[in-house]
Amino acid sequence: MYRLIRTAAYEVEPGHGPIVEAHHMMRPDPAWWAELTERYRSARRGDPAYGLPTRHLGSLLCALAPGVVTADAQAASARSDAPWLYARELVPDDVIVPLIDTWATELLAPRHVTTDVPGIAGDEADDEDGFGYWYGNGTPENEREDCGPANDQHIEHLLERLYEAPPTWTTEDIDLTSSATSPAGTALPGRHVYRLLTEWVAARLTARPWHVRGRTLRFKAVTDGERSELVSWPPLRHVTHRRAWYYSARLSVHVQTVPFHGHFRVHVSPGIRRWVTGSGTRPGPGQRATVLLDAPLPWADAGERTPRLIGNSVGYDHRLRRLSWQRRSTATLLPHVDIVRTFPDPEELFRSPEELLLGRDSFRAGITYHPTMQGVHRIGPGLMPRERAELDAWVAESLAPAFRRVPDLTRINRVSKPLLGRTVDPDRTGVENSARNPVDVAAAGRRQALHDVLGGQALRLDIVWHSKDVRDEVLHALPELLGLPHPEKTSRDEWTSEAHGLTVRMCAVRRGVLGAPLKLPRRRGLRRATALGQAITARTEQVAGFPATQAHATVIELDGRARYPRAGTDPKHALRIGFAATGRLTQFIQPPGEEAPDLGQRARSACLDVLRQIGAVPFPPHQAGAAIPENLQYVGLWLVRHTSRGPTRCATRRLIALRIRPGDHEPVHGWDEIRETWVPYRRLLLTLASDRGLPEDEPGTRVPGRPDGSAARWHGFENPWREEAQRQIQSILFQIRDRPTLLLASAGNLRQCWPGLASGVLAPDELAFGAGEPGQRLSLYGPDLRFVLLRDANGRGEVPQWWARDEAGAIGFSAGLWTPGHAAGRVFYSTADVPHTAARPKGLMKLVPDADGRTAPTKNAWNPRGLEITVAGCLSAKALADAGREQEQPDDPADWAMLAHQLRFHDSYSPLAWPLPLHLAKLAGEYVLPMAKEGTEAQP
Repeated sequence: MYRLIRTAAYEVEPGHGPIVEAHHMMRPDPAWWAELTERYRSARRGDPAYGLPTRHLGSLLCALAPGVVTADAQAASARSDAPWLYARELVPDDVIVPLIDTWATELLAPRHVTTDVPGIAGDEADDEDGFGYWYGNGTPENEREDCGPANDQHIEHLLERLYEAPPTWTTEDIDLTSSATSPAGTALPGRHVYRLLTEWVAARLTARPWHVRGRTLRFKAVTDGERSELVSWPPLRHVTHRRAWYYSARLSVHVQTVPFHGHFRVHVSPGIRRWVTGSGTRPGPGQRATVLLDAPLPWADAGERTPRLIGNSVGYDHRLRRLSWQRRSTATLLPHVDIVRTFPDPEELFRSPEELLLGRDSFRAGITYHPTMQGVHRIGPGLMPRERAELDAWVAESLAPAFRRVPDLTRINRVSKPLLGRTVDPDRTGVENSARNPVDVAAAGRRQALHDVLGGQALRLDIVWHSKDVRDEVLHALPELLGLPHPEKTSRDEWTSEAHGLTVRMCAVRRGVLGAPLKLPRRRGLRRATALGQAITARTEQVAGFPATQAHATVIELDGRARYPRAGTDPKHALRIGFAATGRLTQFIQPPGEEAPDLGQRARSACLDVLRQIGAVPFPPHQAGAAIPENLQYVGLWLVRHTSRGPTRCATRRLIALRIRPGDHEPVHGWDEIRETWVPYRRLLLTLASDRGLPEDEPGTRVPGRPDGSAARWHGFENPWREEAQRQIQSILFQIRDRPTLLLASAGNLRQCWPGLASGVLAPDELAFGAGEPGQRLSLYGPDLRFVLLRDANGRGEVPQWWARDEAGAIGFSAGLWTPGHAAGRVFYSTADVPHTAARPKGLMKLVPDADGRTAPTKNAWNPRGLEITVAGCLSAKALADAGREQEQPDDPADWAMLAHQLRFHDSYSPLAWPLPLHLAKLAGEYVLPMAKEGTEAQP
């Protein structure tokens, strides 16, 4: 058993001192910037929500202006005093001014604007993936030119002023490690640290090749806001299945903080970046692909710079009926800057991806592969711990002596898992089967949970099938999970299995037209969300005409992505809504094929999910210690967030609260905000699916811009929704005051509506909802309330990657709860097991395979998710004293961290990514499917 784990995290070496570097900084000219903003808004019909797309310009300057390291898009406004551009060396005017001119010219150039999406215009509308349609020939009636000849002279005069008075630079020594401390002791890095320090790390790593087993890997940087990504370049090559596949090592660099810890960290997370090499691989419906360009600088004397790749985005444009650059990609400006080379368009990129990846005319382009794309990739994702450890050692050497690796974490030597079925003695638990078989023990628990939830009634399941193989696997999987005999056929389409006082009746019905792609209406000016809503309504009417049964749930066979290549035609969500209207829960399963090869395992998972939706989820007893109250209840909060690219093309947010009371006949309940009461889990799912409307103040609605000219878009902080979510949370806390409660929340999930969860705001044993609000004692929300806050990597490297190690140098994985020995004893690290289906040799080398691993690049490398567990609130000695309860024994935060850790383990599942209450709350979000109101169409 490993006693230590190591994380890919680094902090400033205490004896090194601050890292101070001279930087050149540019602030935009307020008058010129204000006029450009006004011209841009005027071109967009005066919509005040439009600020300048300065991120587009920042990407261009970072890519082509030598010395520029980062651009702060939020600071690029007429009223901002913060620096906008940072450069390590002074950039000549004859470089910086033409780049700004190119961007501004393209920004104000005449273009067609369509209004098929209300509130969105210009190339913001072009950025929308999905299914906007134009039919017939010619220009639509609601399309017009942005800028006419009358404005040409004004634009020319504006650009002439740029050449006459170029932006000015100032020079200043900047401490890249400057940081303050919150009242609770949490590090508060300066705003510039998040950008400049990641660039400093990127420069160190790109300047130092990685030599490994006789080969050399060099990296290039891709800058994206407050993080940097490094990609080994040129890509690695592996031949299998009679063709070459390409991939690279990837390093993501982030600056992060830890609650109650006074030093910030740099997380360097390794992984694999796979490249598209086949002409048949394209973005899936409604998806985009990232394209990294390696283009030489067009300047004669470019000087030294960090080797870079230019990030771009490609997606399908239904108006142009082809792939096009999205999100104001820098690639659209390159032909205006470098007039010598010919740059490929997106269609050419996907026609000849391998040729352009290998290089043409000093130019390379790599399309990053994503599993949502059409087509497969033979290089497996992920790295195994030995190779990650080798990369980490190289990073540590590159960052020394300024940074040191964060000290290893130590195992908490306690029982780290609950009382699972495989550890239970059947003779001591009253299980009927005397054989000591862990499967039988788990099945007995499921039978008891199902009996309690259904009140002794028979479980009725419908199987809507197209393939007999799928039907037969589901027919056998459900009885097997419940420890029942193989089902017997009682009629033409019905099967029954009965034993141990439980009856399961299954009815198999052919799928028919229910699995066909949705038919989207073709009417000019119809909003995408409205078109999809009408298609969903038509399919739900077909479901209503389907044979009516008394089933509790339905397993539906649906084909893979290849069956629904057009965005919005997948009927899954329509079927979920339609069956929920008839009182039936739904679970979907794919037929056998390359996308889903293991049918038996998928049938088992589908049936387990049916039991979960019904609420038949056994709750394994914890082994966290005697200090945990016996009548403890668990409450998990999860925020469902859908944008206009969500499953139904409607933006909405919905707070889901889940309560688990072990020992109750129906232990899992959810909060019904309409009835303001707790309802069984299955009833909560059906209620969520029946909610057809959007919030009146929809979070996806654009709101007026801020006075400084920047746009307040999508975040929802300028509307009442955030306050409403906080009111709901406070109301829920009031409802659970009657007994000891463990409140579980994900910081990354809830911060949008609960800013008080940010690490810099968090204070022990206090709750603060707004970022500027003072915290209140936790006991005011419940005398026996404990609060555990969890974080995962969240796509931003918030929690570092990890691997287990020992003093002898062995490296692998290990499940357990770990402590860093600081942060006031409140912060812990939870790791889980590797599922048996993902077991691989821990020494597998994929980047530079050894003689024993010629097929190693094709293997998937599973890395168990690490969770940061912060015991934000408990009955500490201070909390008890503040509440006048000094005579009581204070809590040990490790007890509650261990309890949250044990909630990740369950007989029915592989180790969970989140504790069980959060896991169930998150999955309930599958039923949040709002639909656009009928008659909502675009206005000319």
